[in-house]
Amino acid sequence: MNKLNTKIEKVLNETEKQLGREAKLCMSIRKGQEKSSSSQPGRASVSSKLSEETKKQLWTNLESLVSKLVAHTAKVKFLAHVMKTGKDLNSNYPFNAFVDENMWTKFWNGFMEALVQNLGSTDHEGIKLLLEDEFPKLLTIVSCMGNQIEDCSGLNTTVR
Repeated sequence: MNKLNTKIEKVLNETEKQLGREAKLCMSIRKGQEKSSSSQPGRASVSSKLSEETKKQLWTNLESLVSKLVAHTAKVKFLAHVMKTGKDLNSNYPFNAFVDENMWTKFWNGFMEALVQNLGSTDHEGIKLLLEDEFPKLLTIVSCMGNQIEDCSGLNTTVR
């Protein structure tokens, strides 16, 4: 059963890496998506450099990212549920007896770390300012994501 622990850790690590890549892709912006530079100084001019199309694309990317994050975390929650409720057919021991309980905590901590690192570390000043200017919208998206993860986004996680 040590193999089981290793396999689960591998799945969780790969999922965490994939979530980090998805978050990083969400925040990327192509150089050609900016308006031509205006001569206005200050904070507003940096945020206004982003075209409306780019702003719309960023929010679409964030909503798509939330859907992907919810789907990935639902799979992890389902795996955790199976490990808690399932039993080995040969020994009749619960799977949890063979698995390190800390791996779930490590995954969720890594998941949050990846989100904060990738969503909060964009080098593009216009994106930073857009997210600050429209913070209520960002907060709503993050809140909805938390609720969907908590609910497992309606996925049936009962084991039959």
